[in-house]
Amino acid sequence: MYRLPWHWKWIFDAKLGPLNAIIVSLGGEAQAWLFDPVLSVVCIILLVSWQTLGYAVLIYLVGFRNLPKSVFEAARLDGANGVQSFLYMSVPLLKPITLYVSVVTLISGFNVYAQAYVLASDTQGAPGRLVRVLVLDMLENSFQNFRVGYAAAEAVILLLIVLVLTTVQFGLLRQKGGTDHVRQSPHPPFELPD
Repeated sequence: MYRLPWHWKWIFDAKLGPLNAIIVSLGGEAQAWLFDPVLSVVCIILLVSWQTLGYAVLIYLVGFRNLPKSVFEAARLDGANGVQSFLYMSVPLLKPITLYVSVVTLISGFNVYAQAYVLASDTQGAPGRLVRVLVLDMLENSFQNFRVGYAAAEAVILLLIVLVLTTVQFGLLRQKGGTDHVRQSPHPPFELPD
């Protein structure tokens, strides 16, 4: 986890990075990716998205494999095409998985620390001031500035933000079109022997 941002720091390097080498070979101009406030935030977003994408795809693949085939056969017999089956069958049935992936992604997004610390650090390794994330600010306040109470208050605020957003996500799942119809199905997924 900690080594990965160093690889991305090399990719985004202004002088030796392969990303700038590709851009220059295509006739573009090299960018100082990690020294521009906007570009450095974009780089961190790309890194965190890349890190979480594989996990989300794996969870969705498992979810797709476990969808009941009988529902799709019934939809096909009723005349639904592939797009309609996806929109009206797969998406509602995958709402619990979407909730799980979104909650885990939200929590990991608020815990971005190593990525911002490494990518936004200066050439001596000190954390830069271009990108400020809440976890990095909490650590600096508690261990460098010795403002433990302030850092604890930031941690409580982070907890409240995550709780509110997670509650909103659960509320969106329970809205009309949620998964309650799946749980209340009169047909059990398998028959028990007598």
